Amino acid sequence: KTHWHCPMVSLSDPQCQSVKARGMAIAPKVTGIISFMCSAFIVQHVLRDRKRRSLVYHRLLMGMSTSDLFGAIVFILSTWPIPRGEACLAVGTTGTCTFQGFL
Repeated sequence: KTHWHCPMVSLSDPQCQSVKARGMAIAPKVTGIISFMCSAFIVQHVLRDRKRRSLVYHRLLMGMSTSDLFGAIVFILSTWPIPRGEACLAVGTTGTCTFQGFL
């Protein structure tokens, strides 16, 4: 029986030696988390109030924020789905990379 093992991701990997590579791997995760939290707040803020749900402006804002939630998830994942060894903090496979491209 074979068990799948998730290798540890490390900034000491050869792909992460330059400051630029580290920054390009970490920055989308940080900004994605911030974007996800803000969009989630907007969605719940609109959904909790009957009056806000009835106004076109708030419904449009909620729709854009809902769409942004998906984009933020992709940013949070950023380099993780890329095949291991291809980029800093990459642990994925060709399949995970293709799936993220589909999203």
